[in-house]
Amino acid sequence: MTKARASSTTSGAVICQGPCANYLCLLGWSPKDNREKLDIDEIIRLFDLKNVGRSSATSDPDKLHWLNGEYARELGDSEFYDLAVAEVEVEWREA
Repeated sequence: MTKARASSTTSGAVICQGPCANYLCLLGWSPKDNREKLDIDEIIRLFDLKNVGRSSATSDPDKLHWLNGEYARELGDSEFYDLAVAEVEVEWREA
């Protein structure tokens, strides 16, 4: 997994770089096996323009939330702690 970097969403949830990139790549495209959780190197390897849909992509916040949870469960305790502390510090500065 790539090094985790957090960004804040409007709901205040911490989202790591991996699930955001994964989610955005799957808007309008999917690999032949229809997996949803892929790291960026695998997406690059599997991408085929023939698998890009013709219809407009639809945003699904629930899917993004689910995908974020999948990545978060893979984080070690210290990585998760660091992301959470960074998010709290940003929220305190902005308050």
